[in-house]
Amino acid sequence: MMNSMKEKGDFMSRPLLMDNHMHTTVSGDSRAPAEELCRSAVEKGFSIITFTDHCEVDKVPEDFNRMLVSLTQQLCTDMRCQFPQLTILFGTEIGQMVQFPRRAQQIVEEFPLDFVLASLHNTKGYDDFSAINYLDPAFNIAAMFETHYREMLVMAQTGDFDSLAHLTYPFRYLANFPELTVDKNQFDDIIDEILKAVVARGKALEINTSGLRQKIGETLPGKKFLTRYRELGGELLTIGSDAHLPGDLGAGVEQGYALAQACGFTHIAYYRQRKPLLVKL
Repeated sequence: MMNSMKEKGDFMSRPLLMDNHMHTTVSGDSRAPAEELCRSAVEKGFSIITFTDHCEVDKVPEDFNRMLVSLTQQLCTDMRCQFPQLTILFGTEIGQMVQFPRRAQQIVEEFPLDFVLASLHNTKGYDDFSAINYLDPAFNIAAMFETHYREMLVMAQTGDFDSLAHLTYPFRYLANFPELTVDKNQFDDIIDEILKAVVARGKALEINTSGLRQKIGETLPGKKFLTRYRELGGELLTIGSDAHLPGDLGAGVEQGYALAQACGFTHIAYYRQRKPLLVKL
């Protein structure tokens, strides 16, 4: 059972619009000042947003990551004063947490986070997915994907997080190379184990809408794995645009809501003080 509260969206004909995955300029790959993200949210009719700047524990010294998370915390405080009409929540996207578990745990324990996303942007022993030469005939794509999902399984089983981000992230990059023939179904069994771990631990699964803006053309994950998550007893979903530009805030969220309903879900969640709050779809 979900240990959660129902938000006022239960009593509204249209669910509250929320976006719980976005990156301010605290993230090195973002061109979205916090103020512009907030302004975009107001203009688009969003009520709830969560700043989730990158905390890549494998890439930079731990003191630098602590500084970045502290900057995001200060931005939340500042933006709440400027935009009182918005619920602005303090989150982080921790990447590769099982590669440096102590660093990840220090972040979670030191800061009063509302929301922790768990991500896996690069598998141990491999480059970031965005930097891999997939057309190299010597590169074994299937082996790398298998290693990736084995690491994600450990993260799902042991990590201190609230929602598992963009489950099908590697497929996003594979879609850029239609000439490659890789049977994606061969990873279904290990992904099933990941979903079972998420359900067993009462964690959430993210609907990441960034894929709708990219060649893959679907949310991460799409209908197949969202349906399977529901069949396994999954109840908690979060949603986020993964915006790195102000104009992308909220992009695809309403399609994500519709997809969640089509897969049998009745609520979407956001997190405050690391507790899920439910909004009826």
